Amino acid sequence: MPRENRKRGKRHKKTQETEEPVKEAEYINEEVTQDYHQGEPSWLKPAPKPEDEFNPEAPFGYVDTDLKAYIRTVDVQIKDWQENQEEPLEGGDEDPNEQKRLFLMAALTEMHQKEKQLATDPDCSIVLERMLYSMDDFVRRVFMDSMAGSYDILVKHRFASHVCQTMFNVAQDTISRETKGIYPSLPDSSDDGELRTLTQLVLDTSEELLPSFPSLFNDQFGSHVARALLLLLSPNLSSGEGQSQTTLRSKKSAAWKARQGPMKSLFDEEKGKGKQPVSRSVPAEFRQMSRRLVEVVREQSSENEIRAMAANQVASPGLQVLLEVEADLDMSYESGSLMDTVMMGAITTCRNSDDDLEESDYLGTLLRDPNSSRLLEVIVLRCPENVFHKLWSTYFHGKLARLAAHPVANFVLAKAIERTSLEELREVFSELGDAWNKLIKTSRTGVLRAAIERCHVHKEVGSSISEVMHKAFNLQSEEDKRLLVPCVLTLLPVEDYRYHLSNASQAKEPAPQQHSGRRQNHTAPDPLSPKIQGSLLIQSILKLPEPHNGFIAESLLQLPVDERIKIAQNPIGSRVYDALLDSTTVPGKYKRQFVMGFMDHYDVLVDDKLGSRVGDRCWSYCDTYLKEKIAKSLINKEHVLAASFYGKFFAKNLNLYLLQRRPEEWRNLQSERKRAADQANKPVTVKAADPAPAKAPEQKRAEKETKKRKNRPEDEIDALFNEKLGKKVKRAALEDTTSPQKASAESIAAAEVSKKSKKDRKKAKEDGSGDKELEQILGAIRAAPKSEGPVESAVYERNLLLFSTANIRPYYRDTAMEFDFQKYLQSHLSSTDSDSVKSTIRKVSGGLTNVTVRVSFQPPLDISLVAKQSASASSSQLIRTAILKHAPPHIASDPSQKLSVRRQTVEATALQVLETLLPSNQANKIRTPVLYLHDTENAVLWMEDFGEDAKPLMQMLRESQSSFELKDAEEFGAGLGQAIFHLQQATSGWIASPPSNLVDFQTSPSEELHAYLSQLTLKELRRNGMEESEAQEISNIVLKGLQELREVDAFWGMVDFWPENVLVYRENGTSVFGCGLIDWEYFGPSSVPAEIGMFVAHLHYHMLSTTDAEVQNRIRAFVTAMCRGYALARLSSNSELSAYPSQAFQWKTLVAYGRELINAADLYDNASRNDPVVASPELEKIRERVVHVGVMAIRAAGYTCSDVDLGCLVGRTSGGDTGARNRDDIEARWIYEAFDALAFRVDRRMIASK
Repeated sequence: MPRENRKRGKRHKKTQETEEPVKEAEYINEEVTQDYHQGEPSWLKPAPKPEDEFNPEAPFGYVDTDLKAYIRTVDVQIKDWQENQEEPLEGGDEDPNEQKRLFLMAALTEMHQKEKQLATDPDCSIVLERMLYSMDDFVRRVFMDSMAGSYDILVKHRFASHVCQTMFNVAQDTISRETKGIYPSLPDSSDDGELRTLTQLVLDTSEELLPSFPSLFNDQFGSHVARALLLLLSPNLSSGEGQSQTTLRSKKSAAWKARQGPMKSLFDEEKGKGKQPVSRSVPAEFRQMSRRLVEVVREQSSENEIRAMAANQVASPGLQVLLEVEADLDMSYESGSLMDTVMMGAITTCRNSDDDLEESDYLGTLLRDPNSSRLLEVIVLRCPENVFHKLWSTYFHGKLARLAAHPVANFVLAKAIERTSLEELREVFSELGDAWNKLIKTSRTGVLRAAIERCHVHKEVGSSISEVMHKAFNLQSEEDKRLLVPCVLTLLPVEDYRYHLSNASQAKEPAPQQHSGRRQNHTAPDPLSPKIQGSLLIQSILKLPEPHNGFIAESLLQLPVDERIKIAQNPIGSRVYDALLDSTTVPGKYKRQFVMGFMDHYDVLVDDKLGSRVGDRCWSYCDTYLKEKIAKSLINKEHVLAASFYGKFFAKNLNLYLLQRRPEEWRNLQSERKRAADQANKPVTVKAADPAPAKAPEQKRAEKETKKRKNRPEDEIDALFNEKLGKKVKRAALEDTTSPQKASAESIAAAEVSKKSKKDRKKAKEDGSGDKELEQILGAIRAAPKSEGPVESAVYERNLLLFSTANIRPYYRDTAMEFDFQKYLQSHLSSTDSDSVKSTIRKVSGGLTNVTVRVSFQPPLDISLVAKQSASASSSQLIRTAILKHAPPHIASDPSQKLSVRRQTVEATALQVLETLLPSNQANKIRTPVLYLHDTENAVLWMEDFGEDAKPLMQMLRESQSSFELKDAEEFGAGLGQAIFHLQQATSGWIASPPSNLVDFQTSPSEELHAYLSQLTLKELRRNGMEESEAQEISNIVLKGLQELREVDAFWGMVDFWPENVLVYRENGTSVFGCGLIDWEYFGPSSVPAEIGMFVAHLHYHMLSTTDAEVQNRIRAFVTAMCRGYALARLSSNSELSAYPSQAFQWKTLVAYGRELINAADLYDNASRNDPVVASPELEKIRERVVHVGVMAIRAAGYTCSDVDLGCLVGRTSGGDTGARNRDDIEARWIYEAFDALAFRVDRRMIASK
C-alpha cells in the first residue's frame, strides 16, 4: 500500500465491506423479483420483509454523512470564535455579532427536524451542546420542543443524555426571563402550531419522565440528567454556578468535557473571571413539580432500595440531590421521608420521643464508605436541628479522635462541625486536644479548619485557637512561636521544619543522572514548599474576629523580609496575603505594618509574576499617604523597575514622573483612583442578562453623529463651560489614559482658545457687532463659583445652580444692594385684607449668609391671610411677631461672593419635614420653628419667632450669672441627645431611598472641599510649630475621615450642627425654658458621629478658652448629658441599630472632633479677642491648647477604625512640667467623660472628679 494511503491506529474488522455485498445482493434480488412480477402471474410470492429492529445506539437513525461533515465545520468555526475573540473595530457601523448570528442560524436551519439523530450521534452531540450556549430564547424553545415525546429514550442514551443535561442547564436564564414577563418576538408564520414557552416545556418534560423517574437514578446515563432536572426545578438550588461540578458530572466526565474546549455563548460580553452572581427567578409551578418528583420516588421505591442507592456509585449522587430538594421543600421532617429512611427512622424517633438514638451499623458504614460518605455530609448539613444534635451525641461524641484520623470519616466530621452548638464545639477542642499533632502529620486538616471557621459564629471559643495551633505544631517557646506561619504553610511540626531547613541549607547540587531508555522526570517534592491545606488554615484564622486573629498576624510580621517575599512569590503562599488585606476583622495596624514591611524591598517583590500581584494588592490597599511613601522610596530604583518584565507594570501605577514634578496633582490623582476603586468594589445586584437586541438604524446614526460631534471645534460657550465647570470626560480616561504631557498640551491649547475668544469678544464689543443677550448669558456663567459643595461646617455652601435676581430686584436698594423689608411688607400686606396692620422691623444679628429680621405686627396679623398655601399655619392663627429671612443670590456679608438661593428651598422643605419628625415634646422641649410661608418669588421665609429673649446655646452656657442653671443644662443636653437619635431613627432609611420631595437635595460632598478642609488643618498645625511630617500625617487622617465611612450611622441631619444653631428661649414669657433648632439650610445626608463630634468640639473649645469654673461645669454637664441621652435612647430602642457604637463610629467621631477643634482655633480667634471672659495675654496659649487637644483626639483615632486607642488621650508630658501634665490630665478627662457617655470602651479610671 502506498505510504500516503496508510492510516495510524488499530485495525478494525471490515464490517462495512462485508455489509455492502449483502446490500447489493438484496438490491439485485429486489430487481429480479420486480422483473419476474412484470410477467404473467405466478403463485409464488416474495416473503414479507421483516420490520427493522430497534437500534439502541441510534434509536432515531444515523446522521447523513454530508450533514455530519457540515456539523464538523460548524464545530471548528465556533471553537475558533470562542478561543480567539476579536475586539470590535472602533467606529464600525456593523454589528460585530451579525456574522455569528447568520452562521448560527444557517447551521440551525440545516439541523431542523434532525435534532434527535444529531443528539444520539457520538460526534455531533458535543457540537449540539456547544451550540446550546449560543442559542437565543426562541431557538431554545424550538429545539426543546423538537425533542418532546422522546425524552424517555434520550435521557438514557449515552450521548443524548449529555445534550439533555446541557439543555436543562442553559434553560435557567431563559426561564428566569420568562418569569419576569420577558419573551422573544415570534415569527408571523404559524404553520407549525403554537410554540410552548420554555417553562411549560420543562413542566411537560417532567410529566413525561415522571413514571420512570425513579429508575433514572440507577441508570449510568440517566442519573446526571435527573440531577440536572431537579436542580432546575428547585427554587433555591437552580443557581447553576453555585453548584459543584461533581453534583452533575463525575470527575471523568468533567475532565472529558474540559478537553472539548470552552463551553460558552458566542455573544457573551462578560470576559474573564470575577463575574457577578446573577439572581434568577423561578416560577411557582417548578416548586410543585419538584415536590411531585420527590413523592414519586418515595412511592415507587422501597426502604431497602433507597438505602441501596446510598452505597451505589451511580445512584448516590442523585440521592444527594433528592435529599437537598426534600430539605428545601421542608419535607425532611415528615415520617417516611427519604432522609428518614436513610437515617433508619431517626427523624420519626425524634418526633415521637426525646430518647437518644440507637446506633445503627448501616449509618456507621455510610460514615466510612468513600461513596456514601458524601451522602452523609448532606444529611448532617440538612437534617432538622434536634435530629442533628442527637446524631452528634450518638455517632460523633466520644469518637472524635478516631473519626478525625480516618481517611474518609474526617470529611463527614468536618461538615458536622459546621453545625455544632457552643457546647459541642467545646467538646471538639476538648476531645481532640492531644490529637491535633497527629492530624497535622497525616495532613488531615479539614477538621481543624472546620473548627476554626465555626469559631466565627461561637466567638467565645475563639481564644483557644492560638493554643490549639501552638500545640498542633509543637510550638512551645517564644522562639518557636515565631515560626508559626512557615510551619503552618508547610504543614510541618517545628522540629521537622527545622530539620528540613538545615538539610536544605547543607544540600549540595545532585550528581548528574545517567539517562536510560525511558524518561525519568520524577522529582521528590520540596518539603518546605507551601501546602494548600496550610494556606487555607491561615486564611481561616485571619477571618476570625479580633483579637483572636492577632497571633497569626504578629507571627507573619515577625518573619524576615526575605522570607515574606519568598511566600509572596509562591502561588499558594500569596493567597495568605490576599486574606490578610481582604479580611475586615484584621486590625488596620497589622495591615499597615505589613505594607510598610516591604519598604525599600518593593523592587525585589514585584520582580516576579506573583510578587507583582502582591505588590499591586498592597498598593491598592494603601491610602494616599502610604502610597507617597512607597513611591518616594522607589524613585532611585526607577530604572530597576523599568528593566523588569513584571516590575514595569507596577511602576506604571506609581507614576513617578508626575510625583517628582507635580506632587499635589499626583496626590489628587491617587485620591480619585482610590475613591473610584472603593466605589467599584461595593456589592451590586446584577439582574439576569437579557438578550441584547440589534441596534436600530436610528441608534447607529445617533452614535455616528456623537463621534462626529467629538471631532468638531469647541465653540465659545463650550470653552467657557469647560473652563468654569470642568470638561466632562470618562472617569477611566481621566485616571489612566491622560499622560502629564498630554494634559499640559491640552491646558495650553485651552488657554489659547480662551485668549482668542476674549480678543474676539473685545473686538465685537468695540464695534457693537456682538450679541448683547449672549454676552449677558456668558457673564452669568463667568460669575458662577467654580467649587462649591456640601461639607460638615457652616462656613461652606452647597454646589447648586445660580438664582436669577430679576424677580426680587424691585425690593433692593440700588446703593447698598440691601433688601428693603419695609417695601416688601407694604406690597405683600396690601394685597391681602391686612393693609391696616402696622409692622416694625428690627434686624437680627448673627447672620452671615442671609439677612434676617424680626417683624412685629400691631394689631396681630392673621397669618392665614398671608400663608394661604402653608400647611403649617392654622386658619385663624394670630401672630404678634415673625422671623423673616431673605436669601440673596450672594453671601449677605460679602456681595461679591455668589451663592445660590436654593439653600432656602432646602430649609423650607426641611422645616416642613421636621415638623412631624421632631414634634414639640414636654420631655425634651426640642423643636423646630413653625414655617408660615416660603415666598419663592422673593426668596423670603416667614417663620415662628421664639422671642426677643431667645439666645444661642453657647451664650446661655457662658454667662457667668446665668439663669440657665446646671440642672437646665443637663435637662436640655439629654433632650438634644434624644432628639438626635430620634432623627437618626426616622431618617436612616432615607440614605438609600429618600422621600420624593428630598431627592433633589441628596448630593455628594466635593473632593476639592475635603482637600480644602484638610489643608486648613495643616495650615493651623504649621502655625503652631508642628513638624512637617507629623502635620502631614494628621492632615491625611482628617482627609481620610472626610472621604471614608460616610455610611456609618448615616442619616439626614443639619450637616452644620454647632451651638450657634441651637436657641434657648422662655416659653410664653414663663420661667420654663424651651429649645429651638434653627438654620436647616444644609439639611441632607450626614452621619451621627460627624455631627456629634463637631458639636462637642465647639463646646469643648469654649471650655478650653475660659477659666470660669462655673462656666466649665455647666458646659461639661451639658456635653455629658447630651452624649448620655443619645446613648441611652439608642440602647433602649428596638431598632436595627447596634446598641453600642462600632469602632467605625468611634473613629469617625474622634476624627471629626479633632478636625473641628483644630480648625475652630482660627474660627474663634477674632471673637475671643473681644470676649471679656478670656484674658488677652492668654489668647496664644488658648490657641495652642485647643490645637493640642484636637491632635490628641486624632492620634487616639489612628489611621483606620481598628487603630482606635483611647489610651492616647493621656497627657503628652512626663516629668518636668507638672502643670502641663495636670492640664493634659484634665483635658483627657473631659474627652473621656464625653465618649464614656456615648458608651465608648474607655478606661474609667481616667474619669475622676476634678
